[in-house]
Amino acid sequence: QKTEKALIKTFEQENYNVNLINLFLDEETYPKYEDRLNILKKFFINNKEDIDVILVFDYSATSIFLNYTDSIISKIPIVFVSEFEKGTEIKYRNMTGIISDYGVTQTYNLGLKMFSKTQKVYIWADDSPTGRFFIENAKRNLKGYYPDIEIEYGLNVENLEELRKKCRSVEPNSFIIFSTWSLDTKGRKYRDKELAEIFFNEVKAPMFCTYDESIGEGFIGGYVQTPEPNAIAAARKAIRIFNGEFVYRMYTEHISPTLILDLKGVVKYEGHIRTIPSNAVLVNKLQGQFLKFQDFLIPIIVLLLLSGFLLYNFISQNWKNAKLRKTIKEKEEKEKSLEENVRILSSAMPSFRILAWVYNQRTKSFKYGVTDENGILEINKESDLNYAMSFVRKDFEDGFKSFFGRLDE
Repeated sequence: QKTEKALIKTFEQENYNVNLINLFLDEETYPKYEDRLNILKKFFINNKEDIDVILVFDYSATSIFLNYTDSIISKIPIVFVSEFEKGTEIKYRNMTGIISDYGVTQTYNLGLKMFSKTQKVYIWADDSPTGRFFIENAKRNLKGYYPDIEIEYGLNVENLEELRKKCRSVEPNSFIIFSTWSLDTKGRKYRDKELAEIFFNEVKAPMFCTYDESIGEGFIGGYVQTPEPNAIAAARKAIRIFNGEFVYRMYTEHISPTLILDLKGVVKYEGHIRTIPSNAVLVNKLQGQFLKFQDFLIPIIVLLLLSGFLLYNFISQNWKNAKLRKTIKEKEEKEKSLEENVRILSSAMPSFRILAWVYNQRTKSFKYGVTDENGILEINKESDLNYAMSFVRKDFEDGFKSFFGRLDE
């Protein structure tokens, strides 16, 4: 999907509206060369009128076009993007390409700097054509490097149980450069998911890789091949062909691998962060920085949390105290007001001695308990303003009405 999106975007930028027809010739699906070749022949017999240019990605597909042509294919321009064996000749005039270099040497040197106690390096790939090519490429490029460092090439196991044992037996002070592995020595193919579970859980050493898949999920990265730059380079060559440039005059180009690293993984395996080049693309950057400085950061975070908790308690307690003081003050003011009200009512109703007075805001009435002039106690009598006015002196009616009105405030 990344390749297809990058192709379409590059063509659209140059105002080309293209229709992509996909043909999969990967060796994982079709291990036998003869099967891939037969699929290719049938495809072009059925689509010979519809194709303006052939874009080839992947080593297994490229190897077919490098060794086979016919009356149909020979008339169509071919642009490949792939690893390339040293000394391989492009025999056909309708073919040009971009060599996507493995980053084995760069990753090897970076790994030895990053993990300075390394004593052994594992170069892992299966026995597929791509895997064999990778191993031979690594042997050729790493020959003569650091003779004190042991290098073990290949990952030849007969089944998943042997694979688990091999992963568990990886020595301390080592790292792995991983290319591709999905076939055991008996030719059985395994699913990526079950292999990832084994590699990422059983191996206790840093695993570099050569493709940009699963970086940050188990692989710590390295100098890797990425699909987007490969697709862009192929599309640009195709556009040059559309614009009239002759294929046989085009030089073969090279694409360098991209350095992508999982900072969290590097820190996990105690790698030296200072050895990471400035042009590296970093994955899990924040998590990696936290792990690197966690001994310093965790006490600070705990201190900040504790300080925040104490500050919250201090502010909360002050607020509660202030609210309590306000409640006490309001209560004192109400009691003072009640005393004043009793005094007023006592003067307004000279023939009564008021023992209790309770005003009900909801019913707009009051209850009271008094002794009359004969000393008879009447408790919880309830009435409204008009009834209360019958006990008030004429010269005090206005003041009593004002007092009664304020009871609702």
